[in-house]
Amino acid sequence: MIYRNDNLKFENESVIGTIKDLMEYFRYEIASQSMTGTECDYENYIDNVKNMIEVIENFEEDLQNEIFNENDVFKVSVHSMGGFIIEKESE
Repeated sequence: MIYRNDNLKFENESVIGTIKDLMEYFRYEIASQSMTGTECDYENYIDNVKNMIEVIENFEEDLQNEIFNENDVFKVSVHSMGGFIIEKESE
């Protein structure tokens, strides 16, 4: 499966885009890793999926609480200690 979204920007282990596009991207990543049977340590695989789900849940919660809207732009980066760092991009 090939995922393409011209609205996302990838740089140095980060992805930048709107909440809507980022949620779609992380959902695709979860599905892709699950379907392709990516060869990796099972524990790392589970941790990675949990971290991606956490990003999606954080965005969903922010949308439900009307803190941000789906067109706000964020940068999601891999944290050196595991997990992701979510930062709002300046306008």
